[in-house]
Amino acid sequence: MAKPLLVCKCVAWSAYSAATAEHHISTYNHRVSLQTRHTCLVTVQDVGLWHKLATMSAEQGYIRQAVYCWSKFLSKERDDFEARFTRAQLYGVLREGWKAKGQFQQLLGKEPGHPEVVKELARLYNEDGDPSTAIELLETQLRDHYDKLDLTHINMLADLYINLGHHDNAVKLVNRTEEVFCSQGDLPIDLQVRRGTCYLNMGDQASAVADLQQLLDHPVVEDEVSYLDLYLLVVEQACKAGLDKFAVAYMDKIRATPGLLEDVKDWQLVIDGYCRADKHDVAIEMYKQKLAELAQQDERYFPTVLALARLYAGIGQKSAATELLSQLDNQLSQGDITLPDARGVQLSLFIAKGSIHLELGQKEDFAACLLPHYSTLLQLAENNAAIVKAANQVGCCTTH
Repeated sequence: MAKPLLVCKCVAWSAYSAATAEHHISTYNHRVSLQTRHTCLVTVQDVGLWHKLATMSAEQGYIRQAVYCWSKFLSKERDDFEARFTRAQLYGVLREGWKAKGQFQQLLGKEPGHPEVVKELARLYNEDGDPSTAIELLETQLRDHYDKLDLTHINMLADLYINLGHHDNAVKLVNRTEEVFCSQGDLPIDLQVRRGTCYLNMGDQASAVADLQQLLDHPVVEDEVSYLDLYLLVVEQACKAGLDKFAVAYMDKIRATPGLLEDVKDWQLVIDGYCRADKHDVAIEMYKQKLAELAQQDERYFPTVLALARLYAGIGQKSAATELLSQLDNQLSQGDITLPDARGVQLSLFIAKGSIHLELGQKEDFAACLLPHYSTLLQLAENNAAIVKAANQVGCCTTH
């Protein structure tokens, strides 16, 4: 095994190095301490120093080096469970899942049902595209190691059932958890929301609403605990089930809490939800607010303008859509807007803009939008039906 850079053996300097490094630790100069250890030690007998060096390497982001140091430590302390657990986690960070799983399987052989090992293994198998093995691990924990079971295992298993569409299994699991774990208190809200979304998918709207309404008793953010993921889950699943009006209360609470919708997908989910619930005025206000936040040089600016223009066109506000597209043309002609580097992405934006012009009955504007890209359209048309259609429409508009 190749030694990481800077790690060397220097027996004569080990005592000096240890003292110097300890001084840097005490003065919070961890980086200098780490470099001191790397440069001037260590002997194989310095087991405690390997432990400290492994910990410090990981803290400083030197993951490969941390694995090396833990391996040196474990060559002397073979039965140290926590060290083996930590090294296995670091293999996962390095995306060496097969090593991580192998290490965790060994630990599980030594301590069957160890709760944290089971969680790590289930997560790794699921991330590697093997949810069935992850489910098997968690079901074994539920069946054979009930004394080592916690609510995280239940949450993980419920999520796996839901992701595979096994909503009835998820409901049974949560019901059993409520009966056994929560006889003296309330079911945790995350499990209650999961059960509610399962009821939605099973067509039991009354039971779903009874569960999901409990979330409204919780602020979206409370004492640094965020329930945003649960609120978004309710919005997504309620809209999917046709309960658009029901989702409005959850979207309103999200909007009322500043600084939450930083992720584009989350923001778009809420806007789409308002549109589905015929709250177009709210959706328009969200688009305007986003455009005010974005610089014209931001690559998100162009598609956001198009989305708002399409919304205007879709609800019959043709003059507002036309005005917005005219402003966009001016910004483009002045070079104020930054376009994506990829030619195909640029083209897709102009095709989208052209389609809005067509929806507004503006054939000349449609042609003017895409005519500069006509040769590119023809070059890319062979394997893209949408481009073929756009190219044909450009041809028709320019010949009439």
